[in-house]
Amino acid sequence: MSDSLEVALRTTTLNQPRARLHGLPPDEIERLQARLPNLAEVRKEAKLALDLLKQPPPTDVQGMDPTGESLGILHPAIAYHFMLPKLYAFAYFCHEEDVPEDLLLLCLWSLQQKIIAIQEGPDRQLRKIIATPQGKVLPGAKTFMEGQTRSKIVTYLLTGCAERAAELKRAAALKDTAPEDSKCIEDWGRYKNSGFDDVATYHALGLKYDINRGKTHIIIKRMIYMPDGGKDVLDRFRIVEAGVFRIPDVVKEIDLLMNYKPGESREVLDELIDEFNHGPGTNGRAFPFFTLFISDDKRIGNYLCIGGVMPKKMRDLKYDPNWRSIMNRKKFTVGPLRLRTGAPDAEHDYTPVSQRRRKQIPDRIWSKTPRIKARARRELRTRR
Repeated sequence: MSDSLEVALRTTTLNQPRARLHGLPPDEIERLQARLPNLAEVRKEAKLALDLLKQPPPTDVQGMDPTGESLGILHPAIAYHFMLPKLYAFAYFCHEEDVPEDLLLLCLWSLQQKIIAIQEGPDRQLRKIIATPQGKVLPGAKTFMEGQTRSKIVTYLLTGCAERAAELKRAAALKDTAPEDSKCIEDWGRYKNSGFDDVATYHALGLKYDINRGKTHIIIKRMIYMPDGGKDVLDRFRIVEAGVFRIPDVVKEIDLLMNYKPGESREVLDELIDEFNHGPGTNGRAFPFFTLFISDDKRIGNYLCIGGVMPKKMRDLKYDPNWRSIMNRKKFTVGPLRLRTGAPDAEHDYTPVSQRRRKQIPDRIWSKTPRIKARARRELRTRR
């Protein structure tokens, strides 16, 4: 559930969400705002959460109460609360409508862990979770917190995470009758937005050369599911083919793959860019890029998504022309992708920086007069 956050964790937001608990009067909700962690700090802690979720649940974490007295080995769900206090507080206190989409699944996970902690954790260890800021445990606090937590989980699933909720529901329905299919759907939900192959995507799209190519080009990746590929979900999916294409060349192909009406993919891509530019976390500094995952496996289907990258990351990145060899975690060289419409591969429809330097071609034409500019352009074409 956590992997879908890695892409959006590249950025931060300046817009602080509102606090909310159901049934509280406005004056009490105002006081809750002070208990809502800063979103930028939550994003930093979310990175730790992603790392923790790749490991077995913690079973050896020692805890202490506010007085310094030992609480012994913490229940794993309570240990997560000690290790990720800002994420846990944000998930619980934040208004459901204000939770950024990139943090939604981690918030869901932390709320689910809170329910487990309330149901299974020793009362002595639960004090840190249910106590007020002054350290008091009010009558009915445990029941109140469980009710609020369950309410938020339902709200998240029914609103901002409708697509993921449908996947979870579908996977749950298949668990008894088709456990292998259920596992595939769960794994795909975790993998598809993991961002594991983002660096390879940067190289493929040539973002090092021109970061705006992410808006004019798209990388399409053909996937297969390998249930016995490994313990980590990243090893159970393999990109077998990939190609970079100009978006105008593949609009019809995307329409077919995504079952859109003719021309609808162009509208969808434009809407994704508009949402990206106005969404939380971009702050006008990140640049978008598109990825389309395709698969013949109906359990996976096709998935169009948008990611973002900061210019500084591209400046610090050393271009790797062998990006196909790093798209999968296990060694496997990805083959070229050929589309039904015959769209040409556009990976190299620009002059790489290394070639520009060898040819001594300037990155920009700095001359100011039209005549000198025209001559420089003619020389540029001749050198190429």
